[in-house]
Amino acid sequence: MQLSFANLDLTSSSANAALQTLNAAINSFTAVNGQTVANSQSLITAVDGALTYVDSQRANFGASQNRLQYTINNLSTTSQNLSA
Repeated sequence: MQLSFANLDLTSSSANAALQTLNAAINSFTAVNGQTVANSQSLITAVDGALTYVDSQRANFGASQNRLQYTINNLSTTSQNLSA
């Protein structure tokens, strides 16, 4: 069995894009007179994008964890059957 994980550091292109968008929205919102409806909506959209990125990474880890757990259980059953 072989497992590989994509680049998960915060310098990856998709993470970097989500963080830059979020940072720009925060800067616009916190600027003087920046607390407008448009900036608020932009900030919410940017936070949603960052959360979507985190959710997708967690889903990838969860799927890998499930596959590993299935393999562990399968090997344990095989070992018990061979011992019997």
